[in-house]
Amino acid sequence: IYAREGDNVNIKLTNHVQYNVTIHWHGVRQLRTGWSDGPAYITQCPIRPGQSYLYNFTLTGQRGTLLWHAHISWLRATIHGAIVILP
Repeated sequence: IYAREGDNVNIKLTNHVQYNVTIHWHGVRQLRTGWSDGPAYITQCPIRPGQSYLYNFTLTGQRGTLLWHAHISWLRATIHGAIVILP
């Protein structure tokens, strides 16, 4: 994922697996959007099988390469990638 500092990021996740899932954005400051930070039952409700969720946050005061990954159950990280924030 590539974005610029100050961009509003919108990512729609549709859960096509048989387990609840969330995306955790490592290092992304969730200013007034803490419900988009991923850990199920901690900062957001899990996305149930067949359901969708729109992650919506603004990249404020950040630059660099950060990590995102999915949470499926408490012990597993599955899909993952980088979010590159350009100046």
